Amino acid sequence: NVWMGKNLSKKKYYELLDPRIQAGESPFTFYLPNVSIIKKLKKGDSVKLIFPLKEKREDLPHSERMWVTIKSRTENNFIGKLENRPKYIKELEKGDIIEFKEYHVIDSSIEDPHAKEFDIYFKKNVLLVKKF
Repeated sequence: NVWMGKNLSKKKYYELLDPRIQAGESPFTFYLPNVSIIKKLKKGDSVKLIFPLKEKREDLPHSERMWVTIKSRTENNFIGKLENRPKYIKELEKGDIIEFKEYHVIDSSIEDPHAKEFDIYFKKNVLLVKKF
C-alpha cells in the first residue's frame, strides 16, 4: 500500500510505502519499531522510511530506504528533512522537507530493545514455515 506525500520544498509529490503490510507478511524478519519507540520520537530524532520507485523495471530496485530528521510532530504526523541523496527518485533531493505518518517509520535513532528479538532468527539460521 502506497501513501502520497508532499515535498514541501518543491511542491512536488512522492510516494511512501506502508511497511505494516510487509511486516505482517514476514513478522519474524521484517522489523518495525515498537509502538513505545514511535511515541518517543521528537524533533531532532532520525527515522528511516521506504520510498517506492514509480518506475518498475527489472534493472532497478523496488524502493529506496532513506533517513529523515524530524523537524516537527503532531500526534501521528511528522515533517522532516531528507538526509540521504536519492539515487533513483527524481522528485526528491537531500535536504528536502517532507511529510509522513508515524506508521511509515521502519527504523529510528532511538535504541529499541524489542529489535534484539529479531536477531535470533538471523544468528541461528532458523527456518520459518507457515502452515496453511
